[in-house]
Amino acid sequence: MHISLKSVWMRLFFPARCIACRKVLPGDVYDVCPSCRPKLPFAPQACLSLPYTEACFAPFSYKGSVAAALHRLKFKSKPPYALPLARFMVECLPKDARFDFVTFVPISKKRKKERGFDQAEELARHVAALLYLPLATTLTKTTENKRQSSLPAAQRKGNVIGVYEASSDFCFRPGQRFLLIDDIITTGATLSEAAKTLRLAGAESVTGLAVAKTQQKH
Repeated sequence: MHISLKSVWMRLFFPARCIACRKVLPGDVYDVCPSCRPKLPFAPQACLSLPYTEACFAPFSYKGSVAAALHRLKFKSKPPYALPLARFMVECLPKDARFDFVTFVPISKKRKKERGFDQAEELARHVAALLYLPLATTLTKTTENKRQSSLPAAQRKGNVIGVYEASSDFCFRPGQRFLLIDDIITTGATLSEAAKTLRLAGAESVTGLAVAKTQQKH
């Protein structure tokens, strides 16, 4: 396998760290150290059923080191966490799964400006590269609704109704299959609403993929 000088330089001066314990990783490891891997909270069932999707997948349960890594990714401005998490996401997909585009559930322009990046977009960018697929921006968030994490489960579905629109910059055509990326699934309301918007725009199929699934909050 060819290794570029740039990759060697980046690894030398910016060494990869374990997403769990934060220790510097050996040269041939890029996500989690061997001692932490068995402790990762892998989901007992990676495949979920959500409305408007063919299926939805998440490799982890939202707890422990994965919850901490996602928190650093979203709120501590740590985009480098997206790549190792994306590797686990891709690994949990069925081997025979076929998609035409990778897309993502966007945050609002206001929140993206505050945060400096969109965590789902960062994850999607790496997933697309790992799958050798084009990344498409297919949705825009048009409503600054309440944060889903601040609401009980019973109110989350209503909180996201109508907040997404199909992007006018993307050309929807018959037969297109989308892999829709988000970071965390709780009730699934957000990802389902985004998938519904894609289906109404003409998507043939939508498959969801997230880093982790958490327990519903009541």
